[in-house]
Amino acid sequence: MIRNAVSRINDIANTLLKKSMEKRGAPGEEKSRFYTPCSPPVEPLITVVDTLISEKRVQYQNRPEVQIDFDFESAIDPFVSLDSSELKRVLSNVINNSVEAISPGTKGTVTVSLKSNQNRVAIQVVDNGKGIRKELLQKLGQVEVSEGKDGDQSGSGLGVYHARKVTESFGGRFEIFSKEHHGTTVTLEFPTVDPHPTSNQDLLQRCF
Repeated sequence: MIRNAVSRINDIANTLLKKSMEKRGAPGEEKSRFYTPCSPPVEPLITVVDTLISEKRVQYQNRPEVQIDFDFESAIDPFVSLDSSELKRVLSNVINNSVEAISPGTKGTVTVSLKSNQNRVAIQVVDNGKGIRKELLQKLGQVEVSEGKDGDQSGSGLGVYHARKVTESFGGRFEIFSKEHHGTTVTLEFPTVDPHPTSNQDLLQRCF
């Protein structure tokens, strides 16, 4: 778990460095005019989510009153085409927000579930924390709007904004439903893919 956490931190640092170099137009970073972006790797979603939840349980062992559960149908084994590091970063932030929405000393539950429906799979994070005020809910996800940790409007709003952008970049859908004093449900929905492509076109798109 420590190795996985360190690896994610390293990925974040490398991503920030890469974006900084691209903005500055660093020498040697010129792309070939024949460059074609590839599809992200195919990942087993259950493994990705389960690994992160194990990390979160260790991270919040000083909050024994908060239970973090993982619920999924044993019959489903969805595969998705996305960057697992980006997904873990988004899901980590969502779970952090859920735990922090539960007042210290108050018993609470954060449940992460996987639900499959035809060619789509949804990750849902449900908590019974303080919820989000109605007047902020519709604005949440804009760059300069967030629900502060103390319940006031504060912060940059980059967490939810980034989560929405990353989810949509992989053909997914990001949604928040919340009721003040009752809790919040965050849904990240993605299209599933065949982990064993048969056509040449599928193989080429995955950059083998």
